[in-house]
Amino acid sequence: SENDVVNVNIIWENYFEDTSKGLVVDLGSGFGVCLLNLLSLSSRQHDYDLETDDLPHMDWSKYNFAGADLNPQLIGYANGVTSRFPLAIERDRLHFFCCSAIEILSNLKTYKGKIELLMIHFPSPYRSSYSSDHDDNDNDNDNSNNKNNERSGNSQLPGNAKGDFMITPQVATMISNILQKDNQIQLLFQTKCEDVAIHVKNLFLSTGTLEIAPCSHAVKSVEETYAVSGRRPKRLDHWLETTPEAERAEGMCWSSVSMMPTMARPETEIQCEYDNTVVHRCLFRSVKKYNTVNRQRSSVVKTY
Repeated sequence: SENDVVNVNIIWENYFEDTSKGLVVDLGSGFGVCLLNLLSLSSRQHDYDLETDDLPHMDWSKYNFAGADLNPQLIGYANGVTSRFPLAIERDRLHFFCCSAIEILSNLKTYKGKIELLMIHFPSPYRSSYSSDHDDNDNDNDNSNNKNNERSGNSQLPGNAKGDFMITPQVATMISNILQKDNQIQLLFQTKCEDVAIHVKNLFLSTGTLEIAPCSHAVKSVEETYAVSGRRPKRLDHWLETTPEAERAEGMCWSSVSMMPTMARPETEIQCEYDNTVVHRCLFRSVKKYNTVNRQRSSVVKTY
């Protein structure tokens, strides 16, 4: 679970050669596959083999990358792979930190460069109150990025959405504060669990300062998406049985295609594509109206 206390003080200059570079942050980075592959992308691949241009143009070759995960074994593995990159100029652009989402988000205020993108790929879903332990683990454990949960079984899943799930109201508020600083910064979120997708969407929107960027490849009907995939999670059916009027992950908010470069998708997303498992994806950004009001207020304050 995420802790309210921040015990980690990151001196960014100890890990990155040039902290004036933009920073891409992966919360719950697991084995680090996504960031490791982003680091290795060639600067000559201008389009990076994308299925959509919903993310603003990202020149991955110019950024630093920071991953955070609570599993020390996964952090050790990811940093071990990073250390084997042949060029120091590559090794000095990526580091994985063994800390909570709250801890790394708290430390971003001391990073000198711009925060370019925040990512949360497939966080461990909380145990649902509407399904059995088997159903929670049957094709619904998002935590391929955090293999300790997958090995240990359902007992290791976060206990509930309110306190034990990685994306707490405090995390949502901290992310909102970061995105308000620059309306070009976005948060990419992905999950396999539709109930988790709706919970996270409403949690972020409840901050009052975030909105979802419309997707160019929207999900027209999530039920049709399940039918085409041939895979329908039991957790989904139990959720709909108990909440038949539930909001669904469809419409302009939800992307039907991956937003990541083909060669830099997290391992869980790759597995989902292989298994024909439905993925729910969206992009959060700061409400533009809020940014305008904030800038006006700032200008008024400066005139006094």
